[in-house]
Amino acid sequence: MKKIMEKAAVLFLFLGCLFAFGCASTMPISDGIIREIGGIDNADQFQYYVSKTITLTLVDTQSSVGIEGGQLIRASSTARDTVTIEANLPGIVRGQGRNVDSSLNPTLLVAFEQYEGDFPTLAFGKYRVGTQERYYLLYQDADNDIVVYGDNRYSVSFDDFLPGFLTDFLSDGEQPYLLIKGSQSARSTSTSRRASGLRLE
Repeated sequence: MKKIMEKAAVLFLFLGCLFAFGCASTMPISDGIIREIGGIDNADQFQYYVSKTITLTLVDTQSSVGIEGGQLIRASSTARDTVTIEANLPGIVRGQGRNVDSSLNPTLLVAFEQYEGDFPTLAFGKYRVGTQERYYLLYQDADNDIVVYGDNRYSVSFDDFLPGFLTDFLSDGEQPYLLIKGSQSARSTSTSRRASGLRLE
């Protein structure tokens, strides 16, 4: 019981810090925001972030069969390439693409690194119509969790940006989506005076 109470206390403390410091400065990019800045062609002016840590895994297995010295020779080699894109890692738009599974286009192609002279990108787009709909990570093969990154197909997994046991409490299973940072300010002035009146001279 004591451990449960301690976990609950840490959870509320974390949530308090999250709402006090994190949520006020980041927001999901949406068509509503894109319209405010004059359209999709201006979307490359934002600094982007991803809402969750994304892990990309490419497993390339090659095999060959031959005969040597009168014996059957089977050989195989496996190369594994893993790319981790941390939550809140900054990225930039490198172009626009098309979502082959939806009429909701265009999509944003976002790069989070320069690798071997290239800028591999991930595609983000909408699944539903609406000015507040988020731009989610798009799959090339959703049934197998496959995305295109650079010139290769990677399997993708993602984690909520939460420490330790908090993932069990707060993980929503939602796909990663694009965030931007922003601020809002409002200024108002107020003056007051009492008229003194005018007398005929």
